[in-house]
Amino acid sequence: MRGRPIVPFEESNELTKRKKTEDLRKNKSIAELSFATQMSLRVSGNTEASKLLKDITSTSPKRASKYGKAYKTLIEKEPRKMSGEDALALLVDAKLSRHQYSLIRQSNPERFPSYKILQAEKKKCYPNNIKVRPFGNPLLTSKRKEPKKKLKNIPKDALDLLVPPTATEYQCNEDDDDDDSFLTDSDDS
Repeated sequence: MRGRPIVPFEESNELTKRKKTEDLRKNKSIAELSFATQMSLRVSGNTEASKLLKDITSTSPKRASKYGKAYKTLIEKEPRKMSGEDALALLVDAKLSRHQYSLIRQSNPERFPSYKILQAEKKKCYPNNIKVRPFGNPLLTSKRKEPKKKLKNIPKDALDLLVPPTATEYQCNEDDDDDDSFLTDSDDS
């Protein structure tokens, strides 16, 4: 077949939809079109939309403008909750601490998600095989515990140079047969 591919009606742009429905609009009355639309909505399971359409089209002409104004007012009054991803971006871009973010959130809790949601979003940013833990107290890092399993033939001083204490924990692939390739800094893993 030559020429442009046929695009489904739902995916067509406004001009194409107008052209495709021009004959319908010329040959049928508004009452017939609205009733047919009501029945199609009801058959597809959208009974509330069908009732709403009936109420708008079968009563006074001012009813549609009243519904429109009421809907706009509702949308403007309704606070839009920021997504966790957007809130995390705000937190990072503004270099906010947890306390600062909590203070901002207290002013409008409907708008800003909880800090736990931000933590979950932050975890999604890291690869699955890396777990990031916060840096420890510098005074305690010298007293940190030995790794559970030491790497073979690597002195402790060299190991400290390779992996900063309490910064990250890296788990090797589960396919590795060598269990000594697992680094940790605490007993909680």
